[in-house]
Amino acid sequence: MTYTMRPFLFSILFTFLATVFAQPLQPSSTPTSFPIDSNAPQRSSPQTPPATSFPADSNAPQQPSPQTPPATSFPADSNAPNLPSPSSENRSLQGVGRHKGGHHSGRRKRVNTRKYFGYVPQTNDTSFTNQTALAQEFLHAHNWIRKQYNLPEYTWDEKLASYARGYLMQRYEDCKLVHSNSNYGENVFWGKKLHWSPSDATYYWYQEKQWYNFQTLSCAPPPKACGHFTQVVWRDSQRIGCALQHCHNPSLGMLIACEYDPAGNYENEDPLKQHER
Repeated sequence: MTYTMRPFLFSILFTFLATVFAQPLQPSSTPTSFPIDSNAPQRSSPQTPPATSFPADSNAPQQPSPQTPPATSFPADSNAPNLPSPSSENRSLQGVGRHKGGHHSGRRKRVNTRKYFGYVPQTNDTSFTNQTALAQEFLHAHNWIRKQYNLPEYTWDEKLASYARGYLMQRYEDCKLVHSNSNYGENVFWGKKLHWSPSDATYYWYQEKQWYNFQTLSCAPPPKACGHFTQVVWRDSQRIGCALQHCHNPSLGMLIACEYDPAGNYENEDPLKQHER
């Protein structure tokens, strides 16, 4: 090559190089990929691990779900006494035993019972301490009732009256409305106030007639009692003795008791008929 052509070749080379280096480098939009290594371990996407479970222990005790414990129950005490339900004070109760006329409470509306029986006291003994006056009033009221049924009159028996007074003295402190253990027929009356008279007690015993059926010889409806009335009108009873006493503590009231001989109130017997003993 001649010396004159060298400048020309250098000019072409310079133009080429200038053109190449004048273009800016453009980043490739396609990410570079690498061949997959088939021997490399495959990793799965990370996940939340499941809750760990353990096999049930067959020997472990089963725990029940918590519950409210039931109310505690106790075995019945076979020796404990059976207590009756409370009853009203003015309820008349049938007495224990065939001869007893039962109890009677005097918590009732006041009636002029002396006027009802036509009894006029000879003395104004409001303290009821005159035993003769008491005997007359008891006897008058009882015989007035017996006259309504054409029955023989009672006679007063001081032995029965003495027994009634002695029994009421046993009740002087507690003033309880309970029967004695006598073999006589017996009616007992209790009053809260201290104004009840022999006529009062006998009148309320007599009022039980409204519940007594002479055809069926029964008292109805339950729990009515008629034993006081049937004892008062029991034909076979001939003698009577009664007593009245205020209790030691006046707030406890007073008691009246009447004893009858022979005793009445035999089961399934007509009180108005005479019976052989």
